Amino acid sequence: MNRDMPQLDDVVDIEICDGADGTLCFGRSEEGAGIMVRGPVVPGDHVRGKVVREKKNYVIADYKEMLSPHPSRIEPRCKFFGTCGGCKWQVIPYEEELALKRRRIETALERIAGTAKVPAVEILGSENPYEYRNKISLEVGNGGQLSFNPFFPGAGLVEIDHCPIAHERINRVLSVLQDALSRIQSGMLDPVPREIVLRCSLAKNEVLINVVAFKKMTPLMNHLRNALR
Repeated sequence: MNRDMPQLDDVVDIEICDGADGTLCFGRSEEGAGIMVRGPVVPGDHVRGKVVREKKNYVIADYKEMLSPHPSRIEPRCKFFGTCGGCKWQVIPYEEELALKRRRIETALERIAGTAKVPAVEILGSENPYEYRNKISLEVGNGGQLSFNPFFPGAGLVEIDHCPIAHERINRVLSVLQDALSRIQSGMLDPVPREIVLRCSLAKNEVLINVVAFKKMTPLMNHLRNALR
């Protein structure tokens, strides 16, 4: 690792330059070191982060403080944004999100695929940037709370009751599911499932509920069958 690279536990000021996989974005320190930043940040943000992991050619830092935001930042529609790790682009206009994704594809073709001349990439945007996702995977807390994984590993599950980017049919099923799982807290249903995957079919107007558990979930499935009729 070069001498300009921040060390573990260093607190660093970072200019966010580009998007990256998962909950990460790519940035650079004032000395030019490459840093992957984990948290609710977008290209154009100037942030402060703490180095939590060292790699061969870069480090990973957790977002700690906003120094100056990207000028086009907007308020996210989701009240869980910033703690939930389910999405990360709700704070920029949709057109900028599409431009970011186009740039990532072009970069991948050039740097990873080794394409000498990258063709023009056209991104076809959605008519509605919300309520489009037809599948979500939810963790289930010990008390039966429906939750998403957090932005930061080890931060604890993020209990949700609605997801703005999930299809409205999935959100309708969410409320029924939470009612059924709340009965676990009162001892009416047992055991507790570990994960629930919801997938909706627009063609058939159906929602598939996939319950992942270590034991048979007959009481829960019977309750859901009756509640969703």
